[in-house]
Amino acid sequence: MTPFSRARILTLAQEGLPLCPRPFAALAARAGVSEDTVIETLQTARREGLIREVSGIFDGRALGYSTALAAMAVPQEALDGAAAAVSAHPGVSHNYARDHTYSLWFTLAVPPGVPLQEEAERLAGQAGGWRLRLFPALRTFKLGVRFDPEEGSAAADAGQPPPVPRQVALEERDILCIRALQRDLPPVSRPFREAADVFGLNERELLERASRLSDAGALRRVAAVLQHRRAGFAGNIMSAWNVRGARLEETAAFLSSLRCISHCYERPDYEDWPYRLFAMAHAASDEECERRLREAAASLGNPPVALLRTLREYKKSRVRFFEPESLSH
Repeated sequence: MTPFSRARILTLAQEGLPLCPRPFAALAARAGVSEDTVIETLQTARREGLIREVSGIFDGRALGYSTALAAMAVPQEALDGAAAAVSAHPGVSHNYARDHTYSLWFTLAVPPGVPLQEEAERLAGQAGGWRLRLFPALRTFKLGVRFDPEEGSAAADAGQPPPVPRQVALEERDILCIRALQRDLPPVSRPFREAADVFGLNERELLERASRLSDAGALRRVAAVLQHRRAGFAGNIMSAWNVRGARLEETAAFLSSLRCISHCYERPDYEDWPYRLFAMAHAASDEECERRLREAAASLGNPPVALLRTLREYKKSRVRFFEPESLSH
């Protein structure tokens, strides 16, 4: 297999597997290789630590979960202890130290019936009672990171902003389907059949329910999730822009057009945090990220922007929706 074939397989696997009985064969047809080659390539990438998992990627809000980015102003000497308390929460998927007074940044998702603000405040209390700010997404301009080994880019092209998710009415067997799909799919010819067996489903039912969840916007895709640092994208900077109104719209549109930007959101501001627009940049290094963001700022007339580098990654995983430990926390 050529390096190009491997890169092509990894790119296609991130875009998403078809919801069919033999998804790796379907992906192989697109890549111009055999099904065995696809399975072995993904397994090798797992062993190398390049791929974290191949699984369903869901929109928590469509499943009834409440989600937000959160930040706490934690002194450096207390950062590790606070981060450990935050990372222990099953609804926390990402947890980073960043170079700002608001030094600990994490994402929090809580199941239906749990008030997000109350849970965040409870978690902040466990972490030491530091000043907390919640940043739920008000508008999403771009969403969906894809690390492209073929082209050396860290995000998909800009398209239409994703639609606002609507909560989907779920049956008990839909929840079993979600739990089956969010686990790492086995490296076999018919992975959905094995995933279904674990939860007392059959392959046909799992795929039919998955298709309905996909059509409703609850299931974004079933895809490979890469470890971006192992994929050659060691740099990432969260940029926060102090823009409003038409200026915010213009800035969001420009940033979303850049391939280095994977996520772009409007979020609330506060008296000590004047930034409403958040954009995450990825590149080979932090220096490259900063260069691209500074160039973007210059093109936009240099609006006020804060660039927050990642100092430490405490946790990076996926929230497991409707798992017993997340519902009983």
